[in-house]
Amino acid sequence: MNLSGAENQIQGAIVDGINHAMFPKVTLVNGAVAETNFHLYKFLKVKGCTIRN
Repeated sequence: MNLSGAENQIQGAIVDGINHAMFPKVTLVNGAVAETNFHLYKFLKVKGCTIRN
């Protein structure tokens, strides 16, 4: 097992979970999702995270 890869997977999952908690908005217009692509959806960026050991 690649321990570095496993650690990166866990950290990525944590950031993804925080992202969904902070920016859960998906806009529906007439029953369809208004965000047509990822450029319209807000994501948590690496500079918005602080990882402390």
